[in-house]
Amino acid sequence: MLPLARSQRTLLALLPVAAFVGIGWGVLSRPSRGPDPAPGLPFAEAGVAPRVGSLAPDFSLLTPGGDEVHLGDFRGQVVLLNFWATWCGPCRLEMPAIEMRYVAHRHHGFAVLAINDNEPLGNVLAFQSEMGLTFPLLLDPGEQVHALYAIRGWPTSFFVNREGWIEVQHLGVMTEAQLDGHLAELGLRP
Repeated sequence: MLPLARSQRTLLALLPVAAFVGIGWGVLSRPSRGPDPAPGLPFAEAGVAPRVGSLAPDFSLLTPGGDEVHLGDFRGQVVLLNFWATWCGPCRLEMPAIEMRYVAHRHHGFAVLAINDNEPLGNVLAFQSEMGLTFPLLLDPGEQVHALYAIRGWPTSFFVNREGWIEVQHLGVMTEAQLDGHLAELGLRP
């Protein structure tokens, strides 16, 4: 094997940092659907993250207003699961575009479930008001759903099709063009 040039070594060293600060690594989408890694076990118990081509693990969380939301109740809709935090700059960057797409497509079977990173209720409510968000923000005390989906950086998004399968996983901030592309893959066109 040839030795890596200094610029190549530098780039390889920066990749984990880029993921940590929310710079998009890219998109994982549509491999062939195979069996789950440990049939009969939830992903978290099997020690792996759900992957593109698998059923999205179901969960139940509360909104800041105390309403219980179940992922399974959204079967038949395209669902964007967005894992975020108020302190996350890249999360703030993509939220307005997500809100605009939600308003444009919600009557065509599009839902957004924005799962917060275990922050105080006041922070979440202030963020919702500041950003003018109308889709459900969900509280994840103890980060159980974050663990279920093996979230390692913010933002992380999963696009779930109408049958409940994960079609796209996007790591890092989404541009408007990327968001539109993911939605188009699932049949929602601008």
